[in-house]
Amino acid sequence: MKFTIYNKTSGKINMSGSCQDINLQSFSSDEDILALASNCESQYVQDGAIFDIPPKPEGFYVFDYELKQWILDSVAAKSSVKSKRQALLYSSDWTQLPDVPLNTKQAWIEYRQQLRDITSQSGYPFNVIWPTPPQG
Repeated sequence: MKFTIYNKTSGKINMSGSCQDINLQSFSSDEDILALASNCESQYVQDGAIFDIPPKPEGFYVFDYELKQWILDSVAAKSSVKSKRQALLYSSDWTQLPDVPLNTKQAWIEYRQQLRDITSQSGYPFNVIWPTPPQG
């Protein structure tokens, strides 16, 4: 017998496979079972039928099983922006050493502050405008 175990509220598929007998006692009260096979990563259940999850859009999205659509994932976007910012700050640490000329140091101080201020931008975290590093 092929089966799909899914969350009754959200429709998220928790498990799919085949077996001789299914022990319904081992499932939680918020789960239900269908006598159909499915793909946990690319499908969901709604009104007892299995549907394909639409293709993921580009960018930071997560599928919302309650809404049955892709929504922006601000946690992943913030993490990505902060990682990139940290790498840019780290790669410019040399500009603040004591033997760096003052005019060079000052230009990089401003750039590094712009990097730190990225989280204050109105488009953060999905539409970040990255500052241009000083030349020279």
